[in-house]
Amino acid sequence: MRQTVVSVSPFAISHNTRNFYRTIDFIPERWLLPEDLHQVVSGLTVVEANEIRNAFTRCLAVDQRAAWQPFSTGPRNCAGMALAWAEIRYTLAAMVLSFDLQIPHEARDFSWSAQKTYSTWERKPLMMSCGQRKELPTF
Repeated sequence: MRQTVVSVSPFAISHNTRNFYRTIDFIPERWLLPEDLHQVVSGLTVVEANEIRNAFTRCLAVDQRAAWQPFSTGPRNCAGMALAWAEIRYTLAAMVLSFDLQIPHEARDFSWSAQKTYSTWERKPLMMSCGQRKELPTF
């Protein structure tokens, strides 16, 4: 029997339209749980809320979330996955609570699909303006 290694690029998996709806577009709502959607759209205009609901509904119908395995899967997956996820959540929560984050207009034309990718991707500078919040958000 011949030993054959089979590998699929995470980029290819996440950009396959059989796995995800509008693969090139930035749609963070695709990762929401259905019960969390109302928290996201509260306080938005009707048009903005409907746009997010429509994108979420389409993603929910098409997206194969199990296809996204950033830490690999199976018995040889990343040993530090649980710690990495905890650190990511903590860091993101601290940033969102502490800063008002905005992407400058000149950086909005960035093409994610134009990045060079191999097993990893070519990291280009992330253009973002960041200012300290004047008051903490209320929930």
